[in-house]
Amino acid sequence: PNPKPQNPTPLFIFKLIIYYCVLLMRYVFQNILNLKSKLGFSIKKSFSFSNKSFNSKLENKLLALRWPIVYYLLGANIGVYLLWNSRILPESFMLKHFSLARFNIKEMRLHTMLSYSFSHISIWHLFSNCIGLYYIGRSIEGIFGPRVLLMLYLSGGLLGGIVSLLGSNKFDTRPTIGASASVSALLSFFIMNFPKEKMYFFPIPFGISAWIIGVCYYF
Repeated sequence: PNPKPQNPTPLFIFKLIIYYCVLLMRYVFQNILNLKSKLGFSIKKSFSFSNKSFNSKLENKLLALRWPIVYYLLGANIGVYLLWNSRILPESFMLKHFSLARFNIKEMRLHTMLSYSFSHISIWHLFSNCIGLYYIGRSIEGIFGPRVLLMLYLSGGLLGGIVSLLGSNKFDTRPTIGASASVSALLSFFIMNFPKEKMYFFPIPFGISAWIIGVCYYF
């Protein structure tokens, strides 16, 4: 079967789920911070998304990397693209291990729930997702740290994969590939945290508020 980009219908549903989940998390977080005066101590510091709040082994290892994690994610996407198009590995291998499909799940290749989100065949599909990953991912990593970026990318791909499988026709055997769900998660997170931030798109000569981009993107 020929791999396809993510089905627009389940992807749209996924975008709405991500949007409202982030909105709910933001609402709960803000209400927790409002309790700090009643409790007599500052909760904000404990719940902040600064690099100091992630002292786990994973965070330390990510911070010890030579390059920001966004470059490794970009490299992984480009690397899998080259595997698809160079024919170094058989196409059957790539379909089994780098595409999301019902037959892969039935055969317990569960790693494809994540590996598909690094997989592109079309250069334009790769380019558009890498542009979004680079500009949005770099901002998120710079503010919230590499662990947040990595978790958003992987969880976005996982949730997008689940929605794609549930929303697709059970008779449709075409695999799904692409980082669109992961990039959607990054965009949602950025918009919810910085709704007034200006975003620039070539060839538009002026910035557009992030919340306007969100409205156009989701609706």
